[in-house]
Amino acid sequence: MFKVIASEDWKGMREDFRMASDMISFKVDYTPKFIRPPVVKERRLRQPRPSRGGQSSAAYQGRDRRAPLFEEVGQIPTPPPEPEPLVPYNVWVQWKISDIDFPACLSHFEFDYYDVVYNESIFKKTVSKPFEEKMEFELLNDKVPCNDEFAFIARVIGLTGEESSDFWTPPSCVVLTTEPPTTSTTEATTLSDVEGAMEAAREENEALKEKINGLKQQYGPIGKQVYTALKENIYLGLEGFLARKKIIEGGDISQLEKLDPNAPF
Repeated sequence: MFKVIASEDWKGMREDFRMASDMISFKVDYTPKFIRPPVVKERRLRQPRPSRGGQSSAAYQGRDRRAPLFEEVGQIPTPPPEPEPLVPYNVWVQWKISDIDFPACLSHFEFDYYDVVYNESIFKKTVSKPFEEKMEFELLNDKVPCNDEFAFIARVIGLTGEESSDFWTPPSCVVLTTEPPTTSTTEATTLSDVEGAMEAAREENEALKEKINGLKQQYGPIGKQVYTALKENIYLGLEGFLARKKIIEGGDISQLEKLDPNAPF
């Protein structure tokens, strides 16, 4: 909210006039979001230990220590007790107001346990103003069990009604998939296989050398003939050029006609 008033500063003295605009209010069009996801931990519930009563202790002290554990020979012992059921644990969610980029634009939080198959919320926790520096809640795991068909969505709703989302997945619901070890189907290489491969490579190298030598013998004379022809052609051309130059310098055109009757002189 803001308003505009008129004032005048003159030599360090300020005077505010009584004229001012009306109070104007506006909302910033921005949706805040989590810059750090909420911290989610699982805490086991501690069950109270059964305490021994005074009567059982007194009875134990009054028992004759020399007496056998079983009064009669061949007495069948009692079966062991059934295993205790799994103790539930708490899902503890904590976040800070500083985990939001612009808390001034914040309206409220929603922590949703959402069924992605039927598109409905199974559990929803809403946190509204006033916000504290640290906020948290906890609940039993049987309310939000781990299931692939459900998602833990944390929504940040701004004053404009728009929202941004993150996740508050407990550690036990994070699936850590490891790649299976790769099994090679190739047979193990033995020493004889290596020696055979080296021998084959050596034979291929020798055959390649023989082929190169044959090419040298085949194309060597051809190269010499080409070189000789080029050399003679260049020599004759240079000799003719010098002769023409000498005749031109002497001024005898008839000699040029004898060298080349078709030349345009």
